[in-house]
Amino acid sequence: MANNAPEQSHRNDEDKMVTINVKDYVDIPEPKPRGPGGRPPDPRVVQLAIRCYKRDDPKKATVFRCIGTNSGCRSAWVTAKRSKQRVLNHAASCEHIPCDLREQLDGGLAKTAPSAKLHPSNGANMAPASASMMSHRVGSKGPSKPSHNPDPSQPSVYNLAKKTRLDNLTAQLDADIVQFFCVGGLAPSKANLPQWKTIWQHAVPSYNPASASKLEEYHIPSEAAFVRTKQLEHLWTCVNLSITFDGQKIHSPQSVYTIHIITPDREVYLFDGNEASEESHTADHLFQVLDTVCS
Repeated sequence: MANNAPEQSHRNDEDKMVTINVKDYVDIPEPKPRGPGGRPPDPRVVQLAIRCYKRDDPKKATVFRCIGTNSGCRSAWVTAKRSKQRVLNHAASCEHIPCDLREQLDGGLAKTAPSAKLHPSNGANMAPASASMMSHRVGSKGPSKPSHNPDPSQPSVYNLAKKTRLDNLTAQLDADIVQFFCVGGLAPSKANLPQWKTIWQHAVPSYNPASASKLEEYHIPSEAAFVRTKQLEHLWTCVNLSITFDGQKIHSPQSVYTIHIITPDREVYLFDGNEASEESHTADHLFQVLDTVCS
């Protein structure tokens, strides 16, 4: 997006993401704690989201800008308090944040990914189990619920088993939906269509599919962090790796560079991307992009 693009107008909506020009904003220090007690702020979030306000705003409404706005990012949030999960999800995919910092964030963010919540096998063989759970719900009555609980002080085994099945099914469906949208190249906004929600109401009434905003701001970024973490774990075990680097323009138009890593077994991994529409494509710029990946 060009620097002279019109800036999105601020509204009074809580926790609204906006596009800014960092030159129009004034940073302000963090307020001092009012007293002892309370949960201390996460230092990562304080580092990643800088407190500021718009220079010409007479009310000086609080805005938190991404630390990457110092080097090209234009994302900020109009809100009284930082949203930890939203800030971390944005930072994990923001190409204007140093690569080493993003890798540190990936480790924590990957734990919240839909695929990470599956069976300990990390989803390697969960589809048959999910299918059996689905058919159990739809096609059979399943184990009969006991007519009475011999010891009222103990939790019902039936209820615990039912909750476990529903939790496992929810985790599997969340992961399947993320893959469906990403592999199919579908816009997350499709998740808000009433027809999409009706499908799940008919198929699995107990399941509440993620909204478009939850998909875009939580599930997809955390899943991307999970994939990057697994890629690194595997690539660290390999030797004689090759790197390919290429650039092209997409319809927006935006200039995008992609970096792939190839193993000796000819496995190809899309490792990183760099949107450089506002940069001069000099040798120095290309070297910096590659150096962050190689270091």
